[in-house]
Amino acid sequence: MKKLFCLIISVAICLSSVNTIFAAEDSGISEALLKVKERIDTTEYDDFKSSYHKDEDGKVSYQFNWSETENEYAGLYVTFSDGIITNYSKYDYAKDGSSGALSLNERDALKIAEDFVRRINPDICENIRIKPQNSNSIQSDYYNMSIYRTQNGVPVLGETGYISVSKSTREIDSFYINYTPGIDFKPSEGVISEEAAKKAYKQMIPPTLRYKLRRDYQKAEITAYIEYASKDSSLAVNAYDGSVYELGYSGDIFYSDNTSAKSEESAGDRGFTPAELEETERVAGLLSEDQAEKIIADNEIIALPKGFTRESASLNRDF
Repeated sequence: MKKLFCLIISVAICLSSVNTIFAAEDSGISEALLKVKERIDTTEYDDFKSSYHKDEDGKVSYQFNWSETENEYAGLYVTFSDGIITNYSKYDYAKDGSSGALSLNERDALKIAEDFVRRINPDICENIRIKPQNSNSIQSDYYNMSIYRTQNGVPVLGETGYISVSKSTREIDSFYINYTPGIDFKPSEGVISEEAAKKAYKQMIPPTLRYKLRRDYQKAEITAYIEYASKDSSLAVNAYDGSVYELGYSGDIFYSDNTSAKSEESAGDRGFTPAELEETERVAGLLSEDQAEKIIADNEIIALPKGFTRESASLNRDF
């Protein structure tokens, strides 16, 4: 059976008494950085760090960190993968909470969130829905909102996230979306009616009568109540023909092929800051994944079995 191992290109290993930092070539970092900077203003920051991770399917995720040398309490973090900004976090602890909690209403906060998603992810924004959370407190300095993906107007299970708007700064504080590109969705036309689906559930997924225990922590007591519930929660009804099928493991997500584009021209005329240029040049001058793997494979202390193959690789700065 083929064995796998993970190559973590962030470790400084002592080989022949020499410290070697394992990294990769540019690996598309310059191209990814360029696309991110087209959507996000980073001019207020003068320091920059980057990292990336490639999983066993070849899916590459880039992590970018901007900060201010004169203000250690301010920074910006972005994750970029398959042309999508999946994670965004901007903080400035000196500004957070500086104004009153009533400075922004929920309607305006929702518009700020929608405009932000449209700007950072223009290719998928039409499939993103944002809904304010009921748990928002009037005393909180943030409006927290839930995000979910739709396709053909139908929600996509598991493709969700969140977005937070600061009432003080009127800016996005954090954003995250789990979004899998390259999926072929069947059209929503031709599905059975809701009544037919209900009938299928009644006939083929019959409910079962059961007791359920409920704990009241304030009263320090446990009571039992009786309910009807689905006998098998692992079953679902096919929306096209009404047949019942077994749900697969929710973690079985197959990513679309991803090939990281290599930079073919200098980044000097792309609007990169000196810190960004220095970082991309530093990454491009480090060992490639294959070179790092060879050093590990040839090392007698690690003694990597010959049947092992590289499963994933990461490039991270050693702080």
